[in-house]
Amino acid sequence: MQIVREIEKLLGPENKKFVQQLVGGANRSRQEEALRKNKPVIVVGTPRRIAEISVAGKLHTHGCRYIVLDEIDQLLSFNF
Repeated sequence: MQIVREIEKLLGPENKKFVQQLVGGANRSRQEEALRKNKPVIVVGTPRRIAEISVAGKLHTHGCRYIVLDEIDQLLSFNF
């Protein structure tokens, strides 16, 4: 949330829909709906949730210039 809030401050209140947070523990269907509806320019999320939504075909990263992964230590862990 902290990363998303800082980005929203930079973008200004009128552009809040251009950033989307994708994190585990939150309602995945709501996150997928927000992606479809808002078409964000910036997506910040945890590795597992980004992977889940990407594999489901709801997040297309092939055209991305940058990917920011929060909790990258989880991505590097043995269990991921």
